[in-house]
Amino acid sequence: MMKANGTTSVKSIKKSPSTLPELRETEKPSSPDLVLARMLDLAAQITRQEVQPGEIRFWSETFQNERPQLLEWAFREYLKTAQFFPKPGDIDKLLKDIKLELAQGDSFKSCGKCTPEGWVLVGGGVKRCECHIKWAAARKA
Repeated sequence: MMKANGTTSVKSIKKSPSTLPELRETEKPSSPDLVLARMLDLAAQITRQEVQPGEIRFWSETFQNERPQLLEWAFREYLKTAQFFPKPGDIDKLLKDIKLELAQGDSFKSCGKCTPEGWVLVGGGVKRCECHIKWAAARKA
């Protein structure tokens, strides 16, 4: 259903079979589809752009295996400074960036004074570097 301001409501996106042709009537929308419906509606409101039915199908196919929380984060991040309606590539780039950041944030990074595994030479032996001890403590917290 089209609103007076030219946007499409989330209810109409979720309920209209013509806007989600990839879903058979017996299927329920997946979590990524529900997040996409909400976020595309929000993007349409913010950018004052109408979402076309064919676009919804492409968005759904593109992000069908995406974690809903990351998908919503990427849309909200994009929309903070958006001047235009997002393209799937805009959201995909943000998703790739956050996944890389999350992956790197979980792995140990040497301070440069120790080995890549976090060991330092002390006398005739080795011990854990302070940077590794802090990293390990932060992971447990």
